[in-house]
Amino acid sequence: MFTSCSPPKISRLLPLAALTILWGGVTRSVVAQEEFPSYLVWQPNLRHESLPAPEIFRDVTGPSRFETDGLGIRGPDFGPSREAEYRILFLGGSAVESFYLDQPKAWPALVAARLGSTADGRAVWVGNLGKSGHSSRDHVMELRLLIPKLPVDVIAVMMGVNDLGLRLAQDRSYNPDFLATNANLAYQIRHTFAVQPSDPNLPFYRQGWLGRLLGLQPESLRVKPYQVVDNAGWAFEHWRQLRRKAPKIDTLPPLRAALEEYARNIREIARRGHAMGARVVFLTQPALWRSGLDSAETATLWMGGVGDFQRSRSRYYTPRALGAGLAAYNRVLMQTCRESGAECFDLAAQIPQDLTMFYDDCHFNEGGSRLVAALVADYFAERRPFGR
Repeated sequence: MFTSCSPPKISRLLPLAALTILWGGVTRSVVAQEEFPSYLVWQPNLRHESLPAPEIFRDVTGPSRFETDGLGIRGPDFGPSREAEYRILFLGGSAVESFYLDQPKAWPALVAARLGSTADGRAVWVGNLGKSGHSSRDHVMELRLLIPKLPVDVIAVMMGVNDLGLRLAQDRSYNPDFLATNANLAYQIRHTFAVQPSDPNLPFYRQGWLGRLLGLQPESLRVKPYQVVDNAGWAFEHWRQLRRKAPKIDTLPPLRAALEEYARNIREIARRGHAMGARVVFLTQPALWRSGLDSAETATLWMGGVGDFQRSRSRYYTPRALGAGLAAYNRVLMQTCRESGAECFDLAAQIPQDLTMFYDDCHFNEGGSRLVAALVADYFAERRPFGR
């Protein structure tokens, strides 16, 4: 599991309260105290190391470190000067998260290394807020509750796979108006954020970032270390075996209502990002799925099931059907970007659909991560504030 520093005991309250005043002026995250986010995607200052098994993860070498900064973002802390940095924040699911790739090998980190600095001399900061299972619903929550408090210049979003997967897994119970009720919003917030505000009835010094810093939140409100599947990734082989033995479906269910929800979420993400003065860039999502996969490629698949397919017997959609479904989501993304004024980079069209890029359905191996980083960095480099 992830580890983090244990919270200080209440007996240390007075000295830590004094240190808090000093900490407020020198916090590495350079976010004003009154603006410190109450919602965080990952727990701050996580440190975890995996040893991915080569039998499970083709072209992935460990050990692989996963580390977050003081704001729960995978990547470096903000620099001391807002004006001296051009800040790009990537959102997405596990293909952005890149959990089993070492910190500097994850493609968002490689984008930062390739870009270097802007034409006017600003350093480039790149943060990674990808998290396994996050879909456009989670990104809507991030734009409502977290990202307006982060001083970033660009919000870049890769999504599509998890929206399709959610639609297929929920089958007839899928609700395209899920975010329309308060109860469902509360569920989605819990799904999106590892850190959430404490009980508003508590005294101020037990709430939010100060309560977390001083360890004063009730045990029920403290953030528990995130549980990973396993450090080597052997669970993936179990999931692959479940898929191999299961019946397959080659015809997609109706996607119209789900695609309409997807378009609504894209528009809200773009609108909220533009409202905070950020540039919004969407990336179409690549995946291995297509017709004609060979036996080695097919053996890596584990996604695309109906119901709780990681725990019980299920039915799975064929690679051909999954590829067609993801292509539909990518088309809606590009069309909605044209209508909303957001940028869209058709990354999926430029990524080979083979095992030189992926170690399973949609997750990049080290070679794939390098190519994605090169293509995304080139996209930015050709535009202001880097190029024309």
